[in-house]
Amino acid sequence: MIQEFRVKNCLSVRDEQVLNFVASSDDTAEDYLVVSKGNVRLLKVGLIYGANASGKSNMLLALGWLIRFMGGWFDPRRTDVMQAPFLLNEESRLQPTEMGLVFYIGDVRYEYSMVIKENTVLKEVLNRYPLGRPAMVYSRSWNEDTESSEITFGSTLKLTAKQKNTLTGVTLPHTSVIAAYINNNIERNEVFDELKKYLRRQILPVATANSKLEKFCNGLMKMIPSLKEFVIKVLSQADFNISDLTIEEQKTELPEEVWKELQSLSDYIENPPDRTLTEDMLFFEHSVLNFKQQLPIDLESAGTNRMYGLAAILYLLLHSGAVMLSDEIETSLHYDLVRYFIMLFLLNSDDSQLICTTHSLLLLDEPFVRRDCIHICRKDSAGATEVVRASEFGLRKDVSILTAYREGKLGGIPNLGGMIL
Repeated sequence: MIQEFRVKNCLSVRDEQVLNFVASSDDTAEDYLVVSKGNVRLLKVGLIYGANASGKSNMLLALGWLIRFMGGWFDPRRTDVMQAPFLLNEESRLQPTEMGLVFYIGDVRYEYSMVIKENTVLKEVLNRYPLGRPAMVYSRSWNEDTESSEITFGSTLKLTAKQKNTLTGVTLPHTSVIAAYINNNIERNEVFDELKKYLRRQILPVATANSKLEKFCNGLMKMIPSLKEFVIKVLSQADFNISDLTIEEQKTELPEEVWKELQSLSDYIENPPDRTLTEDMLFFEHSVLNFKQQLPIDLESAGTNRMYGLAAILYLLLHSGAVMLSDEIETSLHYDLVRYFIMLFLLNSDDSQLICTTHSLLLLDEPFVRRDCIHICRKDSAGATEVVRASEFGLRKDVSILTAYREGKLGGIPNLGGMIL
């Protein structure tokens, strides 16, 4: 689970901004909204609100980028991995980007921080807290004179001299130390293997409004036998009249003119495709009034396809202690379905987390959405993103957070002009 994410000088963020998921003293819905990690209480849900172009998506995308950077998702041959710094200021565009992440793997707390500029990591530190006591995993700094990274490893890792030398040698200027371990043939280490599993399998890629979640679900269906029954149950209970589904492999050939064009470029394409392509075709069985009919996914609504993909993600949240990052979680869904999905997650999960941006204002009035769950993004006069938790505004408990937000008392809403053009 994620406790805190910090970012400075990245995309629309100039000054340091924080997403904090530590629960406040509020005990509303405590039994299904909060998970205790030692003496720290973490929220299972974080909702990010704000007007369009306020930076809420950028906060989520920056978090997703950091996870990919740490976990070695980028091709190490690429050196242009860094996202842009804040560009609306001459000073900021010349400064490095800083990020930090506090997270838990099981009950062990990890603290990670990094500073990067022009695709060179200037500083990177990772500490862990087994039994509540700090232990350094590694500390890395950039030596300008030698143009190389200097890395110090903690003694609790129990790395051999060979492992240390190898890991230092394969850590490129634009990659993390963890990524270097994951993407190279290095003798196994328990702590790094834990990190690899968490960053690669338990924190899911950011699901955007344009993400093809149904393709993600199709792939999982082949790997997890029990997933099909689970997805059908979710879709059935969500009133889609779906009683079964099947995935069939269909083969198609590239058109002759396309195939000839690709062949002419074969010297320049590293992995040219085969002419015959295999594609998964998904069919839903609908049951209505004693009648059943299979329909291909192309004939289904966008909401059906979206809920199908979300059902697969929900399975991972309930069974794998995963973290879901979603930009505009309500995409293509009726409000009641959004609420239903979040409630299914809260009432049936133990050690997972849902962090998402949303424009669904009605969620602000739900009893399971506490003020400490809500982050509001707004822009200052310089166009830079500011992030404030709703619990920091000091509103009385009997004041509707929905009403306060709609009245502009919390910021994060469009500043609209007059109605006459």
